[in-house]
Amino acid sequence: MTDTHLFTNHMYCSDCGKGMWYRQNRHGYICGFYAKHGTIACTNHAIKEQDLKNVILRRIKNMAEFIHEQGLESKLRNLDQRHAEHSQEELQEINEKLAGHLEKSVSTFIY
Repeated sequence: MTDTHLFTNHMYCSDCGKGMWYRQNRHGYICGFYAKHGTIACTNHAIKEQDLKNVILRRIKNMAEFIHEQGLESKLRNLDQRHAEHSQEELQEINEKLAGHLEKSVSTFIY
């Protein structure tokens, strides 16, 4: 059974556009085209998996800081709350229309 690594099928070589392959002996990813065909296909692009994880984690932390600094957290919560209230109003309208339609259908059927 082959282990699937975190970034398998999510990374592509910046030069040739082919997928990056995980190599156990390098503890990271290399250009798949280079791995298959050598230097005639592409150059030896490689990144260690831990370095990649560190870069991604740092970017996530930077985004979280930015969101916090800009007050976007509360803005998103307010927007989400307004959206929820609007959805509740729409559901109430639909329920009222359905109830009215059902009442008309029942009264037509009875009489």
